[in-house]
Amino acid sequence: MLGVEQGNRPSAKFHPVVPAPGFTLVELLVVIAIIGVLVALLLPAVQAAREAARRAQCVNNLKNLALGNLNHESAMKIFPRSYDGFGGSSPKATPAKENGSSWIVSTFPYMEQQALYDQFKSAQAFEGRFDANNGAMSGSQGGIGRNTPAMRELMRTPLDIIRCPSDDSSLAPSETQYQWSNNEGTSGVPVTTTNYKGNAGNAWCYGRWFGNRDENPSTAPISGILFRANYVTPVSVKQITDGTSNTFLIGEDLPEQNAHSVAYYSNGSWMATDAEINYLPEPPIPRKYEDVYGFRSRHAGGAQFAMADGSVRFYEGSIDYKLYQALSTKAGDEAAN
Repeated sequence: MLGVEQGNRPSAKFHPVVPAPGFTLVELLVVIAIIGVLVALLLPAVQAAREAARRAQCVNNLKNLALGNLNHESAMKIFPRSYDGFGGSSPKATPAKENGSSWIVSTFPYMEQQALYDQFKSAQAFEGRFDANNGAMSGSQGGIGRNTPAMRELMRTPLDIIRCPSDDSSLAPSETQYQWSNNEGTSGVPVTTTNYKGNAGNAWCYGRWFGNRDENPSTAPISGILFRANYVTPVSVKQITDGTSNTFLIGEDLPEQNAHSVAYYSNGSWMATDAEINYLPEPPIPRKYEDVYGFRSRHAGGAQFAMADGSVRFYEGSIDYKLYQALSTKAGDEAAN
């Protein structure tokens, strides 16, 4: 009988099943949950670091603007002037001095922006009167309200130094900006706005600044330094008897909270201390002056200011109101401490 001997029969081997390497569903969910917790813990720190960087850049912007102002004062013996078109009844006023340009434009040559200043000059921004009562870029306006492609393009030209990086809106539709809205030929004209406003003093209203509403704003004194129509009565360092380190020169504002924020326009580049720091009026964008005229920012808790000596300080919104107003006057003899 043929066959295989039992002793020579190959033995069967057992191979255990080894599971493939990897995560179970439960383990994967645990890992995802841990990552989510870590991200939630790290995100505020990342956001805080980014805001710190933006705030540092804001300080740098204010320093450079203040330096430009001080360089202008050193060269011309006065701080930069704004040329508002409301001064028509002044015996010293001339159409060429009511072109509507702001102190920001006047400062261009003193902060490495000579080329941009020359473009404004070539576009005839300093020639003719801009009658703000008739609206910008309508009819036969002169100055910065001139209705030409060159002037329109310049009025929308962005400039990093006049924008706080914590506020991400650089162009405003004309419909939100007073005297650039609801006027013939103006609709749809975008304009560059600014977060940095010159300090005009401790009150906006005629009754407190100008004596009465009929007095000409171009010839009336102001309690601060930079104002929309200070071309007739500009301010010098020697007039700051409260001390340059105790007087605001420039502070922050939010264009979406202020319908007077066109950067290169005289009536869009000044601020007062009527409203408390970081007071936010109810929308829509307000034109009620006692609500609008107060410094504000996107920085938590307060706003930054360039002082008349070129230093930059952060003031909290909880600052004593009398001290806040005292810091905005150049010769009020108040105690600023």
